[in-house]
Amino acid sequence: MNAEISASDTMRLTSNMKANLGIIFLILLVSAASVFSQTGDEPDIAGMFRSAQDVHEKGDYEKAIELYKKVLEAAPGLPEAEYQIGSAYLSLKKPAEAEEAFRNAVNSRPDWSLPLTALGDLLVRKFKTASANGSDANAIQGEAEDVLNKAIKLDADNIPAWIALADLRVTAGASPDVLKATLAKLRQLSDGKANIPASLWIVRSILERSMNDTAGAKLSLKKALQAAPEDRGALILLGESELRSGDVNAAGEILRRLGPDAAFDPDFILFKARLLSAQGKPEEAVKTLSSIKTAEAQKLLDSLRIASSEDAPDLERRLKVDPTNAAILGRLCVVNRISAPEKALEYCRRASEADPENIAHAIGYSGALIQAGQFAQAAALAKKLVEFAPDNATIRTNLALAYFELKAYAPAREQYQWLVDHKQGLPVAYYFVAITQDHLGDYRNAVANYQLFLRNADPAKHKLQIDQVTLRLPAVEKLARESK
Repeated sequence: MNAEISASDTMRLTSNMKANLGIIFLILLVSAASVFSQTGDEPDIAGMFRSAQDVHEKGDYEKAIELYKKVLEAAPGLPEAEYQIGSAYLSLKKPAEAEEAFRNAVNSRPDWSLPLTALGDLLVRKFKTASANGSDANAIQGEAEDVLNKAIKLDADNIPAWIALADLRVTAGASPDVLKATLAKLRQLSDGKANIPASLWIVRSILERSMNDTAGAKLSLKKALQAAPEDRGALILLGESELRSGDVNAAGEILRRLGPDAAFDPDFILFKARLLSAQGKPEEAVKTLSSIKTAEAQKLLDSLRIASSEDAPDLERRLKVDPTNAAILGRLCVVNRISAPEKALEYCRRASEADPENIAHAIGYSGALIQAGQFAQAAALAKKLVEFAPDNATIRTNLALAYFELKAYAPAREQYQWLVDHKQGLPVAYYFVAITQDHLGDYRNAVANYQLFLRNADPAKHKLQIDQVTLRLPAVEKLARESK
C-alpha cells in the first residue's frame, strides 16, 4: 500500500512537539541546570535554552538551531537540546538532519519516549519513501517497529507513537490479525475521547478500510475533518473514498477544496489523475502523472492505458492472461455496452465481483442493464445502490432513467427532483422533471421546469430537447391554464 497519509506527516509530530515546548522542557531543564553550580562565570543553561525556545516558537528555526547548538557546547549531550534541534530541522523539512538529532537525544536518554517517538515516525516516513520507489526497505521497517515499540512500552497510550506504528503496519501489509489488534487500540484511544488529532482518525480510517469497514472508514475521515477541516491527507482520502463509491461530483468538490497548495503532493497528484480518469479524461490524467515516478503512479498509468482502450479484442487477449483484472473487465463492460450489451453485462458483473469495494463497477452494471433494455433489473440494482450511496448522482440518474423507461413516472420524478435539488445534471434534470410532471398531469409545475430548462440549455448541445420543448410547451401551458 502506498503512503496514504503523507500529507499529514509533518503536522503529526511538529504539533505534538510544540505542545511540549513549554512546561515539559522547563521542568527537565531545572534538573539539567542543577548539574552546573552557578558561579559567576559559568553559563546559564536554563536561560540559554529559554532564549532558544522563544526563537523556536516564533518560527525562526535556523536561529533556534544555532542557539540550541550553543546550549550543547555548554552542556554536551543535553537530550532536550538535541530533541529540539530535531524538531526545528523537521520544520525546515530536513529529515536527515532531524533524524541525526533525534538519535543523539535517544542515545543520551534511552528511556525518554518523545525522541523515540520522533525517531520512529521519521523512520516510518523513510520506509514509505523507499517502498514507493521500489527499494528494499526491510531493515528500515524493522528498526522503525522496534523504536516505536520501545516508545509505547514507556507510555502505553502514546498517541503519536501508535499513529506512526499503525501507519507503518498498514503500509507494510501486516497480517490481518496484527491490523485488527492495532485498530482495536486506536479505537480505544479515540472512541468517546475529546481533542483527538486528525492524524489518528486518518490512520484509523485506513485500517478500517483495509478491514472492509467502509462505513467506519468514512466516518473516521469525517471526524478527522471536524478536528482539522483543511487537513490535506484527510481530504485526499475522502476524495478517494468518493471515487471508489462512484461519486465523481463529490470527489470533484473535494479537489476544488484542496487548492493550489497541494499541487506538488504525490498523493494529491494520484487523486487528481484518478478523478480525471473517472471524468472520462484519460489523456489529461496521463499528463498529470508525468511529474511523479513512483510504483503507484506507474500502476495507475497502466490502468489508464486500459481505461482509454477501444480495442475490445486486445482487451480480451489481456483478460485471458489476467482473468480477474478489474480494470480490464470494467473497460470491456464499457466498450461493449452499445455493440454487445449482453457481453457488457457479463463483464460488468465480473468486474464488480473482482473489485467489490469499488462501487463504480456495480454502477456500470446498472448502466449496462439499461443499455440492454433490462429496465426492471436496472431499477432493482440501482435502488439497492442508492441505499448504499444515497448522495451518488450517477446512481440516482440510472434509477431515474430505469423508472422513466418503465413508465413509472412518479418515482422517476422523485429521482429527477433529487438531482435538481442537489444541482446535479442540470439543465437536463429540469427537462426530465418537466416530462414526468407532464405525464402525471402536474401541468403548472411542468411549465415551470420546461421554462427553467429553456433558460439554462445550451443551444448547440441540447438542440434536440429544446426543439421538443418548444413544440410541447404551448399545449402544456394551455392545459395548466385549464387545470384547477
